[in-house]
Formats: sequence, structure tokens, C-alpha cells
Amino acid sequence: MLYETIIGPALFKMSEDPEVPHKLSIRALQTASRIDPLLQLMEQRFGVNDTSLRRTVWDINFPNPLGLAAGFDKDGRAILGLQALGFGYLEIGTVVPLLQPGREGQRIWRYPKVNALGNAMGFPSEGKDKVYRTVAPLRAAGRIEIPVGMNIGPNKETVDSGNLERVIADYLACLETLAELADYIVVNVSSPNTPGLRELQNPVTLGKIIRVLREALDRLIRILGRSIPLVVKFSPDEEEKDLERMVRACEAAGVDGFCATNTTLSRDGVPAIAAERPGGISGEPLFERALRVVSHICSLTDLPVIGVGGISSTQRARRMMTDEYQAPRARLIQGLTGFAYVGPSYAKNINKGLIASVA
Repeated sequence: MLYETIIGPALFKMSEDPEVPHKLSIRALQTASRIDPLLQLMEQRFGVNDTSLRRTVWDINFPNPLGLAAGFDKDGRAILGLQALGFGYLEIGTVVPLLQPGREGQRIWRYPKVNALGNAMGFPSEGKDKVYRTVAPLRAAGRIEIPVGMNIGPNKETVDSGNLERVIADYLACLETLAELADYIVVNVSSPNTPGLRELQNPVTLGKIIRVLREALDRLIRILGRSIPLVVKFSPDEEEKDLERMVRACEAAGVDGFCATNTTLSRDGVPAIAAERPGGISGEPLFERALRVVSHICSLTDLPVIGVGGISSTQRARRMMTDEYQAPRARLIQGLTGFAYVGPSYAKNINKGLIASVA
């Protein structure tokens, strides 16, 4: 409650640009990552350890089903600090091959009355090699104690070229660099903030991308001697018939699961000013749309699904994982905007609620 009532509002008032408190949060978590006693205190305060929360998906053990979605720690700089906040896993990225700053000017907007964010970041990334140099020492030292996924994408200039072979080469470069550090790989073809990226969700194009990545990942798996699932992240704005074609194309190409969903271009449920701003919307207005996509994908396939979009409470977490008849939906879930509004207690609150719901 301290964060929600005092610290969070104070951070928000520091700047009209939500990217300012976000950067401060990353720096604070980086600092905490270098102070082991502080990490231990954070784990004691925010961790929830209960066997009822544990999940095994793709033969990977998750201490709880709630992960932090890609987009918060884009370059893997705050892994240890985030790990101490009680998340069951983390997703880094989106990572692209070469350094790129992303969109210029303000590129995140708050809509606090509906617990939403507008995001037009445009894949800012330090690049795959810098991410490797940041994360590899933590892996080598055994400091990473929860699963970490790597979310990968192409550089904007590559997408702008319209050359599919170049696009595939970008994904491939990220995969080959980061696979040894990843518990799973997510192929981002659905961000609305890189013009042309969502066109890669065309089933024929998508199939070509996944087949190349599948072959490359299988070679790396043989070398590394462990499984690394390949997951595709979808948009929330697709029609059911298109989703079915996308799912079938991915299955045929050898994907291991799906992540649904990315941010939405819809402006339903957010203030009118959002229509004048670019980018995608995340947070509570996205939830029902994301839930629809997750439910439809689960009706089409037995492959695991990660559900993400508007998970701001235990009730929404439960709905994303089971329907009203207790039939399973998403095997794992992720949040980001809820974390931005609730603060460090976000994972603890949801996980404690999930324990109570099965007690």
C-alpha cells in the first residue's frame, strides 16, 4: 500500500513522461542487484513460496505462474532485482540485433483512471551482443534462479526494407546469440510499434520464419544438451479465422507454444486523447480482448499458452488460467502494466490470492 498511495504517485508526479520513473526503477533494481543483503530482504518481503503455485511447462519448473512480460527490462539489466520481487519467471526484450534508440520524443502515456498505458517505444534495445554480455555472467555465476525467456525481433530498418530474408536473418542472429542464456525463446511478430511488423503474422510468412528458427534452434539444442522451447507472440487484434490459420502455420513449422497477447491498437475503454497518440494500449482495457484470443488459441491447440494483457488482480489471473467451468486456459501468465501501477507488491498480491483460491 505504501507504493500505491505514496511512492508511486510521487514517482508519477516527477514527470509527465512515464518513461522517467521507469528508468529510475530499472536503475534502483540494478543497484539492488549488487547488494546481496538487500536482495535477501526483498525476497523475504515480496516472495511467496507455496507448492500450489508451482508449474512445470515445457519440462521447465516455474516457482509460480506469474511472470514479468517483455518490455519492462528490455536489456536484462535488472534480472536479480526483479527476481527478488517474487515473479515466477522473467521475459527480457524485445531484443534486436543492433543497437537502436526507438521512437523519438515521448513514447509512453499513463491513463490512470483505467489502469492503462499507451506505448509507442519502437523496440529500443542495446542490441543482442550487449544483452549477452549483461546476462551471461549472471548465468555463469548461477545467480539466476528462475526461468528467463528471451523475446526477439528484427531491427526497424530491416522491417522497413521489406526483405523477408533480411527479417529472418535478424531473428536468426538474435536466436543464435541468446539461446544459450534462455530458458525459452519468444518470436515477436506482433508489436504495433514497428510499422510492418504485424504483417509477419501472415500465415505463409510466419511459417517460413518459424521453420528457419526451428531448424537453427534444434541444432543449438543438440550442442547445448537441453530443450529450449520456441514460442510465438500474437496480436490481440486478429479475427478468429485468422488466428486459426496463424496457429496452424506455427504448429506445422514446429513451434512449442504461444504467447497472447501483445498491446492493442484499439482505443476502446481508454480516454479520447489516446486516439491522438500512436502505439499500443496495455493494461485493464486490454484484458477481455486478450482473454478472447487466449481462449480461442486454447480451443485450437494443446500447446502451452502464456496469457498476458490486463492482469491486474488475482481474479483476472484466475480467469486467464481457467474458464467458468474450470477448463484450463493459459498455463502461465504475465503482467507489466499492473506492476507499473501496483509496484513491488504486484506479484506477491496476485500469488497470495492464487493460493487462497485453491486452499
